[in-house]
Amino acid sequence: MYVEDLTTIRANPALAKLLGIPVDANASLSAPNDERPTNFKVYQDGRELAPEELAMQYATTHGVEILDSEIEVVRDDGVRINLSQYAAPLFDEDGKVRGCVSIFLDITQRNQAEKKLQAARDQLQTVLEAVPGIVSWVSSDLCYLGVNKHLADSFNLPPEAFVGQDIGFLASGNGFREFVQNFFARDESEALYELKSISADRSYLIVAQKYDWNRAAFLIGIDITEQKRVEEELRKKTEELAEINRVKDEFVAVLSHELRTPIHNLHGWAQLLLTESEMDEALKIEGLETIERNARLQVRLIDDLLDLARMQKGEMNLEIEPVDLASVIRSAADTIRLSAETKGIQIQLHLDAAVSNVLGDAIRLQQVVWNLLSNAIKFSSKNESVEVRLEQIESQAQITVIDRGRGIEAEFIPFVFERFSQRDASTTRSAGGLGLGLA
Repeated sequence: MYVEDLTTIRANPALAKLLGIPVDANASLSAPNDERPTNFKVYQDGRELAPEELAMQYATTHGVEILDSEIEVVRDDGVRINLSQYAAPLFDEDGKVRGCVSIFLDITQRNQAEKKLQAARDQLQTVLEAVPGIVSWVSSDLCYLGVNKHLADSFNLPPEAFVGQDIGFLASGNGFREFVQNFFARDESEALYELKSISADRSYLIVAQKYDWNRAAFLIGIDITEQKRVEEELRKKTEELAEINRVKDEFVAVLSHELRTPIHNLHGWAQLLLTESEMDEALKIEGLETIERNARLQVRLIDDLLDLARMQKGEMNLEIEPVDLASVIRSAADTIRLSAETKGIQIQLHLDAAVSNVLGDAIRLQQVVWNLLSNAIKFSSKNESVEVRLEQIESQAQITVIDRGRGIEAEFIPFVFERFSQRDASTTRSAGGLGLGLA
């Protein structure tokens, strides 16, 4: 684009096409009314620029260069164009400004891609904040790439204060930096580490997962302080010492397995959202839904652990009131129905309307029914059915959950209501869970 004076600006064919004006038209917004183009306006940072604020007019008036000025051209047909502009004044032999030349770069697609990527990052950050633990992602040179708010709050710092810092800049002596350093040096793509926070006296189970061709890793830490305290108390009971050690080892193995699966999905989709600027909208939504679903799964695992800790400390309070058991059963069935439909399992309810209300805690009763239904669906074959019956036996109400799964071995029945009890506690089992539901 070339300007002879503030009222006359000539555009080349490419710019004229972007502005939606004829090639021979005057492109100056400072031109007289009968020559001034009226089909577009120029904005910067959301504010419409006055003619004298436009780069070419300013450069001509003040005799200065304008470098990398980003503007948005909004045409009256609704088209928005982002341009990066360079403007330089032209001087005559006496050093006076005789005109101006300007070069424009169309950065519309780049800006749109950046906005989409930023939106994806913002959505990912929102989801990561929902994860019930400390989350960080680090580079192979042991610097923070980012952290979630839970981790930042534990040090009373904003999340951005961590970016670019060495992972040991706030704490040392707990082996964390050495663990991450050795993790990147080894061939495996995932690892577990139990971290003891010396300053806060907290314990975390750190699940590490590499991504970006092993140049970075996600680190998700779950606070297991209460669990560790419970385990320490149990170890003090000499009579049960051997059994308690066995239970602890199996629990850590099961917990590792149960956390690893959702983290695989979290890190995989997170990598795509962070690196793919032109991701299809439907695929992006699918990824965010997968991350949100796996975050909810981790919330349920942590809730089970917290419930266990409350029961052991005698802090599990019950809200006793009249309860309609039929309503409780329907709510539990609705909650689990999607899992059942995924396996083609039908939930059949046979509820006797004559059963009177009982005194109890509706939320905990629903949790009981949900756990029984969840187990029934988990161990049922595809396309089977699960029944729930409610009936009155003399002065009591009886709830029965019936499935056609493989059943429980007779020798295991005495242990079925003990915490962490599982018929097959190996991490290669096909069914998940921590063995806390029935307990």
